[in-house]
Amino acid sequence: MLCVWLLVLSGAACTRIETGVVMGRVVSAMEFDDGATAVAMSRPPVAIRGATCLLEGAQKRAVTNEAGRFRFQGLADGTYVLHCKHATPRGAFALLLTVDVPSTAQGGGVVDVKDVELTRTGNLKGGASLANQTDASGISVHILGTSLLVQTNAQGEWLLQDVAAGTHAVRFEKDGYLPLTVEVSLEPEETVLLAAQTLQPALLDAPYIRINNGARATTSRTVEVSLEGAGSTSHYLLSEDPEFTGATLRELTATTQWTFTDDGPRTLYARFSPGQGLFGPTVTASILVDTTPPENARVLVNNGSTRVTSREVLLTLSASDRDSSVAEMKVGHDSTLAGAMWEPFTSSRAWTLSSETVPARVFAKFRDSLGNEMSEPVSATVTVGEETQVSGVLPPDTRWTLTRSPYVVMGDVFVPNGGTLTIDPGVQVLFRGGTSLTVQGELIARGTAEAPILFGSDLPSPGPGDWMGLVFEGTSVDAVLDGAGEYLSGSVLEHTEIRHSGAGISIVDSAPLVSLNHIHHHGPGSAALTLEHSRSLVRDNLIEHNTTRQALLVYACDSRLIRNTLQDNIIGLVLHANDILQCPEGAAPATVERNQFLRNSSAAIRVLSGDAHLRFNTLRGNFRNAGPEWVGSGTAMSISVGNVVLENNLITDNRGPAGRSSAISLFSGSMQARFNTFTNLTNQEILLDGPASELTVSASENYWGTLDEAAVRARIWDAEDNPRHPSVNITPLLSSPHPDTGAN
Repeated sequence: MLCVWLLVLSGAACTRIETGVVMGRVVSAMEFDDGATAVAMSRPPVAIRGATCLLEGAQKRAVTNEAGRFRFQGLADGTYVLHCKHATPRGAFALLLTVDVPSTAQGGGVVDVKDVELTRTGNLKGGASLANQTDASGISVHILGTSLLVQTNAQGEWLLQDVAAGTHAVRFEKDGYLPLTVEVSLEPEETVLLAAQTLQPALLDAPYIRINNGARATTSRTVEVSLEGAGSTSHYLLSEDPEFTGATLRELTATTQWTFTDDGPRTLYARFSPGQGLFGPTVTASILVDTTPPENARVLVNNGSTRVTSREVLLTLSASDRDSSVAEMKVGHDSTLAGAMWEPFTSSRAWTLSSETVPARVFAKFRDSLGNEMSEPVSATVTVGEETQVSGVLPPDTRWTLTRSPYVVMGDVFVPNGGTLTIDPGVQVLFRGGTSLTVQGELIARGTAEAPILFGSDLPSPGPGDWMGLVFEGTSVDAVLDGAGEYLSGSVLEHTEIRHSGAGISIVDSAPLVSLNHIHHHGPGSAALTLEHSRSLVRDNLIEHNTTRQALLVYACDSRLIRNTLQDNIIGLVLHANDILQCPEGAAPATVERNQFLRNSSAAIRVLSGDAHLRFNTLRGNFRNAGPEWVGSGTAMSISVGNVVLENNLITDNRGPAGRSSAISLFSGSMQARFNTFTNLTNQEILLDGPASELTVSASENYWGTLDEAAVRARIWDAEDNPRHPSVNITPLLSSPHPDTGAN
């Protein structure tokens, strides 16, 4: 810019004289014949007469002369866009060129662009919309620096025609919305379709939300949310869903409360609105929600040992926290952690066991970095003292005492024929993997209710199958009982806990007393307790949670099973009269009295063969949940081959799979049932599943939950349903349960 100072009579003034000039010549590689044809020539470009040139930014217009020349003068320094165009019957030609006019101080104000060449034009088109609006009309679409401008229709469609080839910045604008600029390249005679653009409302200030005043984490799912809109914001949406599914529009307040759906890193999304359906951009705030204490907590002594030789031990401590970190722990000698102080969490810690409790115990509690504390401590129990290792054939007269407990079975142990092993109350007998105890002589294992004897695994975290089991061979000494059934002498398992073996307890051709024991978590062998050719008295035992095929397997006719509870096994009891399928002459039927069969997953009782008397038992909640393992479908009891007397039993709430299920099924043999209660959730109460010639069934004087004989018969599958079956006599019906029914 040239500034000339003029002196006038009224004083001095500075007037800017605009002297910048832009000039040049418009040419084309095409020759226009009388304005009607355009033919490509092999000679240099020719001048174009009558082309219109605009100097965008200066609002100046010029038309090229015979020589194709144009000139703009009186320009201030700055940047302009030269837009020349020429229309012919064969199409439109144009160019867009940026021109910089320097100031005089920068070296002059005259710019000669020399020859500028016109090329064929193209088109730009596309779509645009306004956020949360259905009417998209009135959006300005123009090429920056030019007067090329159109507006969208109601559907947001737009078209810019006869645009010079090149790279352009396309601008989308509407009052009240944030503008958008998109760069696009255009070739001659090309039509470019731009992606649809959406304009967001323009707010005067940046909106935001804060959770709990910007806290990093919280121990409550309910938080306080600070809200700051922008401009004339009056309402807002708030959600944990970035799509705001189901969110309702709320009137703007400074704060509100929000309750998160779960723990973990959580994010809130907000959008503010000034009304009229307009919404600003989505803003977010995040926080870690942790309302739960550490879990999976554990404390081990000397890497999981159950016995130590010194009270100076090393604790291994572990816990996990899903959302934060385990930060602190307390360690103490009792469950109240009296006197213990919080200390930084560490995975190992030296510790001195207390001498006040036998066995010794250590307790630990953990809390996370946010202060969430476990409600109850975890603990570990160990015995302080030397262990006694045993294996092989024991001396003829052996006693295992509490002072030398535990006895760790390193290899198979044998009580020899003629020898006696006596185990004192409270003794632990722990087996290494694959080992067993075989009794060929006499085993006297009599604990007490307060100090039971333990037969279990030596592993820190025991499980079914860790050791082999207990075996009583035919040479073992039978138990001798008095007239009241009380123990006098011989082999006995009484007040013991027997757990985690693979084969359970096997009694072959012998008869120890098995009384008041807890037999559990054996597997995967045939049975937790097997009686083979045995008249053992099995009474008052709890046999549960075994993954063997059956909890109690009896290969015998005259066994005696009294007041036992068999629960949560696969099959409770299987009765089998050995290989001949019937009891020898003179053998007494198996006696099964006052037992409880509860929640066994496949069935309560299977009678495969032999004679059995079942009296005063409770069979409740058993459910056949697998495919058939034996003939028949009884969920409480099935009889494959055998003769069964069923009296005064409570058979109730046994369930079967959808389809053909029954409480009791019979394939062959006989059943006489009376004074029983039958109320089950099966298709039938009794189902006959074999030929008439092999079945004899009587079911009179039972209680069925109703006196409607037709209703009862509908739940009996017999000759009325299949002519090859016999009829089942059910009359008379009892009007109420027999007063002495079940195992109570």
